[in-house]
This record gives sequence, structure tokens and C-alpha cells, in this order.
Amino acid sequence: MSDTPVGVAVEQVAVQRADSVKGYVIWARDVVARAFAESRGRSKATGTISIQELKVEKGAILGIAGGLDAAMGTFFQLLAGSVRPDAGEIFLSGRRPTRGRRDVGLASYRFALYDELTVGENLALLDKLASEAGAGKTHISKILEALDIGGLTNTKYRDLSEPDRRLVLLAQAVLKAPTLVLVENMLTGLDMLECARVVGILSRMIGNGQDVTYVIGTSLYDEGLFALFTDIALIEQGRVTKAKHLAEQSPSVIRQSIVERLSAR
Repeated sequence: MSDTPVGVAVEQVAVQRADSVKGYVIWARDVVARAFAESRGRSKATGTISIQELKVEKGAILGIAGGLDAAMGTFFQLLAGSVRPDAGEIFLSGRRPTRGRRDVGLASYRFALYDELTVGENLALLDKLASEAGAGKTHISKILEALDIGGLTNTKYRDLSEPDRRLVLLAQAVLKAPTLVLVENMLTGLDMLECARVVGILSRMIGNGQDVTYVIGTSLYDEGLFALFTDIALIEQGRVTKAKHLAEQSPSVIRQSIVERLSAR
């Protein structure tokens, strides 16, 4: 048996863990997580994921390729703090994920804002909820202009086209100037031209964000979108594979592998 006192051993483990997660925006190991939904008064698991290991450095653009299914949703809910892991550990910038963190922003095709409010009113409301002081109209206007939707400030959300809705959702995700931006399946349901527009604006947004880390989930292969990624991971049968630096592999090999896996769904 070790002669090290229990208290000292626990402290040593905590220090080792802190050293391990230091420098990573996302650090996860041996994670199992499940999302639940209420059905007829009972909770039912809707999606389960497992992560053996996932490390994402600051400034990376991590692409998550997978199906349009519950597993993808569970992964993003885990990062956003809406789902807690049943096993393993996950840290975002050295802290466990929690809902409402100012340094984490989430844009998801599943979201919808208030139909009867204008774009400006919706974002002003979210801004106020995030901080009692709020960043103000000028801050909101700058974000909308950067996303090429400044002219939609006074348009009601219900009257927006689907691509414009996706861009407004991107706007609300960066409202608090987060250092980690989560983007879930924002191209789902868009045609080729609409995808190109959203990807182009997303590309410009990424280029303007210094030291901002992005995690972008997609259920389809889009050449322009995949060109943005510095790292990639796959969700297959609920398993999130370890991220790989794209520079380590031939682009043609990566493309063929992704296309085969996504088209098989």
C-alpha cells in the first residue's frame, strides 16, 4: 500500500488533472452522456454519446461530422451544459460545462426566436437576459452588419427566409462575445446557393474572430464548410472519435472518408 495520505493523494490527482486540461478549450475523456425527453409523463433517452478522448486547442475550428440524429444533438447539449455526463470528465477552458456561460455561445438549427418580435427586439431581449446592463443597440447593430443582415433589424422573425434565420441564430450565439462558439447543423434544409451564402458569411466571421474556438457540426458534406476546419471528429453510432489534425492527412482521403460515412446514413 502507498504511504501517501488520502488527502494528499486526492490533491495530487486534482493537480495532475488541472495540468492535463490546461491549454485546451475542450478536454474530455471517457465520457458517456445521455439526453432525455418527456413522453407521456416518462423520461426517455433520446440520444447517447461516448467520447474516449477529445482535446481541442484555442483557436481551432473543429468539424463534427455525423448524422442528423439525436447523438449530434446530445453532443452539443453536453458542451452547452444542458446535459451532464453519466461517466467520465469534460472541461471547457478548465471548467465543467454549465448552462448560460458567457464564454460559450450556441447556434442550432433546432432553435427558434419569437415570431412576433423583430430581429432587433429578439436580440435586445437575449442581450438583456444575458446581462442586466446589456451591450446595447450599437453592439447588436455591429453584429448584424458583420453577418450581412443589418437591413433586417426591424423585420419580424416570422418573415425571415430560412438562411436569414440561420444567420440571426449565429448573431445570438456571438452576442456575449464568447471564446467558444458551437454551431450545430446550420446548413440542414438549405439548398446549394443558400449553403454557399451561409458558409461564406461564417467563414468571414471566423476570420474576424481572434482566439475564438469553433465547433461546427454538420450532417452533410459541403466543400466550402469543410475547407474551414482545422480539426475533425466523427460521430458514428454514438461514438465521437478522436479529433485529428487535417494537415496530417491527405485532403482527398479525408473527403472520401467523410462522404462515404455521411452518404451511408
